[in-house]
Amino acid sequence: YCTVPHDLHTYYVDAHTGNIIDEIPLFCHAQGTVSTNYYGSQTITTEFLNDLYVLQDNSRNIWTYSANNSTDFPLFPIISTDNIWTIPVQKTGGETHWIAGEAYDYFLNQYGLNGYDGNGGKLMIWVNYGVNEDNAYAYGGKIWIGDGNGVTTNSLTTIDIVTHEYTHNIIQHTSRL
Repeated sequence: YCTVPHDLHTYYVDAHTGNIIDEIPLFCHAQGTVSTNYYGSQTITTEFLNDLYVLQDNSRNIWTYSANNSTDFPLFPIISTDNIWTIPVQKTGGETHWIAGEAYDYFLNQYGLNGYDGNGGKLMIWVNYGVNEDNAYAYGGKIWIGDGNGVTTNSLTTIDIVTHEYTHNIIQHTSRL
């Protein structure tokens, strides 16, 4: 993967004037709507790949997967056919994806920090981590979010938890831990 955010476009240029006539993005960014667990409906950036929408934001280099209650790191994409994210795994993944994008934007706009490492590094997130996992973790450009224990806690996809884990990655990178 690339270490800086990238876009790929096809340009049509007037051969006589050198002016750009048309620009066609080759990455299929899309704006979807997630019905979150805690924050109502929110707009998220997704990608359209192989006739499905996936929780992948190439502009911020944030990729969100489901661990399917495993403690391994499977790359199970969370998908949607219509870019409207309403079923439980979509809501949990979409909410985390949205919050990570908001954290990215905050640190970029407030501190000029392009991603957790300042270089647009790829951030990989797993939701549905473990069984009855009542915690969240972060290390090395990765975040793992548990579903809670179902009794005293539910999905740990809150702004404070996801942003806290995002910040762990910033601290780890900037302090060279």
